[in-house]
Amino acid sequence: MMLDFTVCDDKNVEIGSIKRKFISIGDKYEININDTSKKELVLAIIVAIANDVNRNQNTSNN
Repeated sequence: MMLDFTVCDDKNVEIGSIKRKFISIGDKYEININDTSKKELVLAIIVAIANDVNRNQNTSNN
């Protein structure tokens, strides 16, 4: 399952992103925060997305 997302503000300007690294042992992600004044918001959104994706993966595997 892909885990590449972009987080945009209300003006559709990218303020952060997450990309899953495939050439690694285990799950590794690259998180970029373009607007550091909104870093808490970006991280909260990314954590929520990652939790939802993981929950959906676990549900579909059972």
